[in-house]
Amino acid sequence: MSQSRHAAMSSLAMIGAGAAVAIVPATLQAVGARLFTTDQQAGIALAIGIGVFVSAVLNAVILEARLADPLIGVKSYLPIWATASGVVGGLLLIVAPTSPAFVSVAIPLIMTGLQLGRTHAITDHRWVSELVTAAVLGVGCLTAFVVSSSAATLAVAILGGAVILAHAARAVGAPHKVSKRPSVSRASWVGAETAVVAMMPLALNAIVLLAMSAADAVAFRLVLTVLGILQPLLGYLRTRLLGHPSVRLTWVLSGMTTLALVSVVVADLAGLFEFIFSDSWDAVPLGALVAACGWKAVSIPSTIPFASMRRKGLVREVFIARSASTGIYLALGSAAAFGTQSLTSVYIAFMVAELTTFAIYAFSNSRS
Repeated sequence: MSQSRHAAMSSLAMIGAGAAVAIVPATLQAVGARLFTTDQQAGIALAIGIGVFVSAVLNAVILEARLADPLIGVKSYLPIWATASGVVGGLLLIVAPTSPAFVSVAIPLIMTGLQLGRTHAITDHRWVSELVTAAVLGVGCLTAFVVSSSAATLAVAILGGAVILAHAARAVGAPHKVSKRPSVSRASWVGAETAVVAMMPLALNAIVLLAMSAADAVAFRLVLTVLGILQPLLGYLRTRLLGHPSVRLTWVLSGMTTLALVSVVVADLAGLFEFIFSDSWDAVPLGALVAACGWKAVSIPSTIPFASMRRKGLVREVFIARSASTGIYLALGSAAAFGTQSLTSVYIAFMVAELTTFAIYAFSNSRS
């Protein structure tokens, strides 16, 4: 097999595995729509937001800080506690599938294990184990969704079992310890700037719940979950660019992202998301979904100057830039939520915030 073909297969495997990981919270929300009340679903939506926040920060401190340190040779590993976190989360889904509290606790544990496992796999080019992970999670999520209409409790338990198997597959053969770690200062800067950004959707989900309604809070998270199908593309691009620049990869994944966004709108027009998420999707206007897709589209260029600064080790500058971006997001998003009571307006505000973010990143990178 030629080197270019092997690289292409590796990239496709990584993206496919990322898609499987992204549908785990989506499956939980789809099953939850058939099992829990709207208020309970709102709590689970916040739990997913917490999971995104916690997993992003831990991933940044443990693994991304290594990528931002030019002096570290071994760039990645998979801590035992990360695998244990996912396994415990899966067990909670099996033991207490009808408890919103247990499910809410399980979600951050699962997302943390999956996030660290994915970053390690991308960095270490473990595409074979990622194919196994994708197969396990894909079959588990599909089976859970199919049986959810008649046995939602069993569906949650099935998903828990798939999560456990996926973590086990990633742990096999992965290094669990490293001899050298990034400096506390560098890890703190990377963790802090990631925390600043990751708290934004969690805070805005809470703001939507406060300013609008539980149904709107669920709808807000559902849209973010649906757009999570783009995370494998954007996440893979971001992680690869943190290691080294690639113009070709950037253009290819940008094109794939655009096609995915168009597919999201087409799927909604065809009634797919209403079928998946049942009545919970009724609170999602088409305009809000289109605006959210536009927001994700304009977020692609920001990845380039951001990754460039990270590769240079400019962790302090990245922190300042991302803090400014988050402040703009929160200000515009809050104003839209309280001022218009419209999810469409909230996502339009996100588009403006992201365009401003690109300008901040580009300016900061040009000065370094």
